[in-house]
Amino acid sequence: MKKILILCNSQFGYLTDTYMYCKHLDKNNYHITYYCFDVGKPKLVIENINVVYYKSHGNKVLNFVRFLFAQRRFIQANNFDLIFHVDTKYSMITRLLNIRQSMVLDIRTGYIHQYNFVSRLKN
Repeated sequence: MKKILILCNSQFGYLTDTYMYCKHLDKNNYHITYYCFDVGKPKLVIENINVVYYKSHGNKVLNFVRFLFAQRRFIQANNFDLIFHVDTKYSMITRLLNIRQSMVLDIRTGYIHQYNFVSRLKN
């Protein structure tokens, strides 16, 4: 059975795409874990999906840094066959912290700004 980790900043169930992946992937072939922030919304449940919540607390920047390193420790402690990372503002940091892992980066929309330079820099 393949082990898949879905990394997302959105709390489980509140991003339609990843919720539907979890709902429809064959549970006989894949063991799915979803790692995300707990932002205080009601927790949704899908049978056989392991959801790991990271509780937000304190300063926003420090909280995100702690989240990245907690995520890294979690990845190292488990042996995932594939990490499916939903694009976030600092996806590259996650990639660099987990350079030896097989990872798919899911990018839906790039950053759009009236100045092309800013768009290129952010993307």
